[in-house]
Amino acid sequence: MIESEGTEGQIAGVMAHELSHVVLRHGTAQASKATKYEIGEVAGSILGAIIGGRVGSVVAQGTRLGLGTAFMRFSREFERQADIEGSHLMARAGYDPRDMASMFKLIAQRSGPGGPEWLSDHPNPGNRYEYISQEAGMLHLTRPVHDTGAFRQTQVRLRRMPPAPSMQQTRR
Repeated sequence: MIESEGTEGQIAGVMAHELSHVVLRHGTAQASKATKYEIGEVAGSILGAIIGGRVGSVVAQGTRLGLGTAFMRFSREFERQADIEGSHLMARAGYDPRDMASMFKLIAQRSGPGGPEWLSDHPNPGNRYEYISQEAGMLHLTRPVHDTGAFRQTQVRLRRMPPAPSMQQTRR
């Protein structure tokens, strides 16, 4: 990612977003919420097995799909929280949160429209651009950092390094 055509501010935005997941303890929260969904899946599978046949199979698969889709809404909400918290972390560090928003705009351009948001564990990148930009407008920054010479030097240095070994090479 650092070697890409991105800016220092965009990379700082991605890092602030990921750090926010840790600060907000999303991994712990997700694991805690998963338990009741797993119990529901097991119950649906047992009920499907008791019913048997095609109907039982539909019940078991429908339970898995329905609960899995419902569980994704937590992921989308955690992503939104990490975006908002990340924008505040960026501002406190002197970076413009609009750079994080522009990263999501770039992702949206590269990935295309995608499917419906309710089938994804992440918010639509275009929506993320909008609400991060709105949040950034409420944060007051004077002369934010966008790029420093050190970032460009790091990019050049990384591009000169040999590529990382593949998984196959690592296994050998």
